[in-house]
Amino acid sequence: MKTQLVQRRASTTPVVRVEETLRNAGASVLAATGILASPWILFAIAYQTYIYFTTGTWYFLGAPTPIGMFNRVVLMGVLLGATLGATMLFSAALLRKKRPRK
Repeated sequence: MKTQLVQRRASTTPVVRVEETLRNAGASVLAATGILASPWILFAIAYQTYIYFTTGTWYFLGAPTPIGMFNRVVLMGVLLGATLGATMLFSAALLRKKRPRK
């Protein structure tokens, strides 16, 4: 019996699956956004409630104080992180559906 050896040409660049990279990056961005934002969101709600009880006005995007403005910036960062993570996850799902299976 003869044994046939199949030689494969070695690739100089590693094969990177784009959808896997996007899926992992998107999940990481969403997780980091959620973990880093959750304590600040609780503080922002408590601060807005405090401002409401002292002034009688509920400021939706943060009170016109330095802390309220910083809360607004943090909210925009949370929205940006969640949007980026969800976009990466969605594009990875689309790439996975479009790419032919081997």
